[in-house]
Amino acid sequence: MKNRLPNPDTARQFLVGFEHVEGEGLQYYLNTAVDRILTTMELLPDLGPDSLALELAAQPYLMTGLLHRYLPSRIHVANEGDFSGGIDGEIELVHRDMPNPIRFSYEKFNLEFDDYPYPDETYDLVMLCETIEHLAWDPVHTLHEVNRILKPGGHFVVSTPNAFRLENFKKILQWKNFYPPYSGWSWTSRHNREFVPYELKNLFEVNGYEVEEIQTRYDPGYDYSRWLKVIGRLLDSAPVARGVLDVIHMRARKTGDPRYSYPDDIFADRYAYSRINSSVIDMSDAPESQLTSGFYLREVWPPCVRWTNGHASATLKCDGHATLNVKFYSGEGMNGRVRGEIITGDTNTRFDVESASWNTVSHSLPSHTTDSVEVKFINEYVPTAGIHDSRPLGLAISRIWLE
Repeated sequence: MKNRLPNPDTARQFLVGFEHVEGEGLQYYLNTAVDRILTTMELLPDLGPDSLALELAAQPYLMTGLLHRYLPSRIHVANEGDFSGGIDGEIELVHRDMPNPIRFSYEKFNLEFDDYPYPDETYDLVMLCETIEHLAWDPVHTLHEVNRILKPGGHFVVSTPNAFRLENFKKILQWKNFYPPYSGWSWTSRHNREFVPYELKNLFEVNGYEVEEIQTRYDPGYDYSRWLKVIGRLLDSAPVARGVLDVIHMRARKTGDPRYSYPDDIFADRYAYSRINSSVIDMSDAPESQLTSGFYLREVWPPCVRWTNGHASATLKCDGHATLNVKFYSGEGMNGRVRGEIITGDTNTRFDVESASWNTVSHSLPSHTTDSVEVKFINEYVPTAGIHDSRPLGLAISRIWLE
């Protein structure tokens, strides 16, 4: 369990005792970040001394210091590497009131590109604070890797600026630009994508987590008028206007396997995220990264399906499999038949099935198939559904899997 957390003033007094908290820049960060850090720590689950926690993007170690004092669990830290890579290392935090420094090693890697250097199901808790908004390309990879290294039922605690905060609405009314400014340090030093509560919650839920708690909180680090802060608190207390305060704080619990799912309200060109980690594509929750081209949005009949057009393709992870299976509804055909073919590499299987019928077609994989396999679906006749649905439709696929 957590030890009783200090108030912000007590936390600041403790943190300034570290030798590395010196200089104008870090002092400013300390003054603006302590309230946010403590609010995040309020969401941490109760853990015992045998539990293991990981703080990602730990620099400049302000939360690390508070975790060391107020969280009884063992703590590991990692730092974000830039695109040129980084090196692992060791650091010690020296405090004026502690007889011995806090020594620990850290790993340095890129959160959205690298495989995290930890075994599966290692941690009870992972924390990522004020970082997800800096990721420039693929935060889903971060969710995937954290899911992988969390124990079943483990927790992921996140904080990030709220794109719906009143400060941004005020800027709009003043005809000011609300987008974050450029940074001279790099594009990962600026805020590349801020979130609103509902989309952050959805992003986690489609990637194997249950969101246990999500809230927005006032943060004194955001500099705007006192009267607007009062209005923000009043609005946030009303059910019709919640979610307008400065920072999103969220605790999610791992409930499913690691995934790569890209909600269409957050990601454009989703098929360009070529993350292939499953030998099964079930349209009830299919990872969009494995649907390469030619698929429409999911429809819930039930079962859940995605229509193809005349040409579609998907990619599956292959690990010694010999057969590919496709379950689909054939839709409309010519003269009562639907014909087409399934292609992988240089092999193909033709199908000829009745219109408006459910079918399962099996296809033998090429003997030289390696780590992944791309499957193509080609229909000879692609009608439209009618005046209210003019899409060219092929197959309504519910499941693709390897055996």
